[in-house]
Amino acid sequence: MNFATFKWLALIGLLFAFSHSVLAKEGIWISDYHPSQFIESAESPFFYSIGKRLKYGSSIDESAPTLFEGSWLNGDIVSVYVSPDNQKAAVISNRKLYIARAGRAALLALENVDNYDPKKLSNGDVYFKWPTLQWHPNSQFIYIAKDKKQKPWEQTFSKEAVLVRIDIEDVSNVKELINDFRSMSYFFIGTENVCFDYAPGDGSVIWKCSTANGLSRVRSMDGTGIHLDNSVVLKERPFFSYEPNIYESAVWMARYGFSVRRISEIQDALFHKDAPNTPLLTFNTGRNIKGHRVNGIGQMGGSVLPGGRYLLLNMASEGQFLLDRVSRGYRKLPKETRVYRNLNSASYEGFNFSNNAGRKPNDSFKPDPRVLP
Repeated sequence: MNFATFKWLALIGLLFAFSHSVLAKEGIWISDYHPSQFIESAESPFFYSIGKRLKYGSSIDESAPTLFEGSWLNGDIVSVYVSPDNQKAAVISNRKLYIARAGRAALLALENVDNYDPKKLSNGDVYFKWPTLQWHPNSQFIYIAKDKKQKPWEQTFSKEAVLVRIDIEDVSNVKELINDFRSMSYFFIGTENVCFDYAPGDGSVIWKCSTANGLSRVRSMDGTGIHLDNSVVLKERPFFSYEPNIYESAVWMARYGFSVRRISEIQDALFHKDAPNTPLLTFNTGRNIKGHRVNGIGQMGGSVLPGGRYLLLNMASEGQFLLDRVSRGYRKLPKETRVYRNLNSASYEGFNFSNNAGRKPNDSFKPDPRVLP
């Protein structure tokens, strides 16, 4: 590349960055862009992060005490799993697992924590798979799969995979529960039983449950319970915490009565069930590269603060906004703001899980597709 070409590319980059920031300032998605200032007060405290800093409180405040801060190098907060009582959080950062709680310094619980395909390990190295992490219903224990690094062309889990349980009051207390845990989805039944999908390696997927009577294959799931091959019938309600996916914003919006509707060829509007004909916000619309109608609301990163009054919108190009549905005002949040809450099968109305057609528990949280156009 010669110097003249480099100068032109640099100029184009600067013009793009300038136009992008101007459009974001003017609100390319939110119509009649006029943010306001207010201090929200949620019904109960919640976890949230601003950049690499995790905090806990009833409002999103940059000056609030920091419970955990990721390291300068590779210290991004990769994921946060909140306990069912919403008072503790498992934090994944820099290939480590930390336990955070209000009023306490974050505690290092595990090292060598990685995704399904860790890049920094050698074949045979032992590590913990953070996408398999779940809290026990009592918020006292964390469950996570331990495995060994496999060759790239081999299956995701090895026969040596083990589901382990960690007591958060004594993180050195790591108990191995289920061997040969080749599973990507599991849930709890009662206090001690665990049911999980299992890939035996022949291309099929079956369901098994671990109970006091041992490990047994699931014969059927119906309205009377989970029937096992060893004649055990588990009648308790399955417990499973929602794992954020591409429906995250819609799941939280639907949970608290928010919905988005088309109001014209060029605009969508946000409504709440308490005032179904009064728009809270209107959005300009456009078409993405595939020709689909879009309004700037991100599929992921949206949430609702406890109590349902305040909605966090993750807007493309414009960042995060907090909407007060009572006053209808909204404020711009600090860059890279995220809210973390626990949503589970016990608190989600209409949760109904069966293993028909290969469905997984997380599919039961999928909201009405009309929530987001």
